[in-house]
Amino acid sequence: MASTATTISLSLSALVLSGVALWRAELHASPRDRRVAAPVAAPVAAPVTAVAAPAVTAVAAAPTPAVTPTPAAAPVIHASEGPVAVRRLTVGTGIADREATGHASEYELASDTRLCAVVELSNRGAASGVRVRFEPEGDRARSVGLVRLPVPSAARWRTWGCTERARTPGTWSAVIEALDGRELARDVFTVR
Repeated sequence: MASTATTISLSLSALVLSGVALWRAELHASPRDRRVAAPVAAPVAAPVTAVAAPAVTAVAAAPTPAVTPTPAAAPVIHASEGPVAVRRLTVGTGIADREATGHASEYELASDTRLCAVVELSNRGAASGVRVRFEPEGDRARSVGLVRLPVPSAARWRTWGCTERARTPGTWSAVIEALDGRELARDVFTVR
């Protein structure tokens, strides 16, 4: 009777393992793979009188064609001469969980679209601040979204500034600058 219980236990283990393998393959498959699912054979339980090793069903995912997105140019981050330094700058169309969403190198702007610059900083000195501005190429005087952001003394601090006024088509930059006017970082993007 112990042999029968062991066999049933092993057969159930095989069934569970094959289900987990199938579930994992479906979870990690691309959307194209999910549309055309390959038939998967159900595992066959071993006879009750024989002791069988667990059977595992392999699921092969069909290769998906490579999609090459247009990469956004990396932002330019200047070496810091003061206590405040930019660690990372990202421009997007929104904020979720303190990160930029909708990051791209080109933006098609609608009447309600806003652009947000998320900046990660470190501050080795006393509490200070930075300014975020969005400037059209070569025309600092027409900068929009002039936002002053406080930066406490911290090894890592994330903050952001947004604007809905970047409406002129062309090349724009999100610029992070120290309160004394020194440019700390710049991310260039296109508005269409």
